[in-house]
Amino acid sequence: MWSKLHAMTLIPSFVVMVIIGILLRLWLGKKDEKYRIIPIQIIGVVLFAIEVVKQILAIVNGYDLWTLPFHFCSLFIFMCPLVAFYRGRFKDTVRIVVASACAMLFLFMAVYPTLIYGEYAIQTFFQTFSAFHAVFFHNLVLLDLVLLICLDFLKFNTKRDLLSVFLTFLGFCIISGTMANVLKTNYNSFYYCQVGPIEDMRNALRNAMGAGWGQFVYVVIISVGVIAVSLASYFLLKLICWLIGKGKKKAA
Repeated sequence: MWSKLHAMTLIPSFVVMVIIGILLRLWLGKKDEKYRIIPIQIIGVVLFAIEVVKQILAIVNGYDLWTLPFHFCSLFIFMCPLVAFYRGRFKDTVRIVVASACAMLFLFMAVYPTLIYGEYAIQTFFQTFSAFHAVFFHNLVLLDLVLLICLDFLKFNTKRDLLSVFLTFLGFCIISGTMANVLKTNYNSFYYCQVGPIEDMRNALRNAMGAGWGQFVYVVIISVGVIAVSLASYFLLKLICWLIGKGKKKAA
């Protein structure tokens, strides 16, 4: 789950992100939102730009269905620019949903980082664009999370937030789960699972219920898991912000 290379790179990277967040808070924390949002906007633009490059290179080199944006992490291609530039009446909801998604990535990388990107991506970071993209993209999303917290962009309303997070990830599961099985491509583990016990369960369901119904039940189970983790991530996010707020009050 954790390799030596992941420990050597992820932990220092996250420490640097927190330091960046603290420094930007000291610099921009009391400024108007139009200034505080600039680092978030830069991240949104960079994430979208490197994804565009990734898609162009994929087309040039022979397109693989795996490159289509139906993975969980593909959400950030759209979410991070949205949270950076959206100014409408639902901006507080958008910010909470995006931050919860980022918190999900943080949980996945804290528990099982090799599922996000393998050692090979770290080893070849400076050699191939795909490796660079895999490592840089996900770490930049984590930085986005740190800045959303440190620069005070998150306003919580539990009833509203839980419904919004639930509906967002329900929609993701419907789209990604459907496309994974239509295209027979393993977006977000909706087609099969790399984790042995869960894959054994999928095969058992298919044997007991038939390939079609068994696969459908498997997709439902994975969807329930995704939605459960999204809600847990929301509460983790809320807890972190509460602890930071409590710490600020003590310091004052």
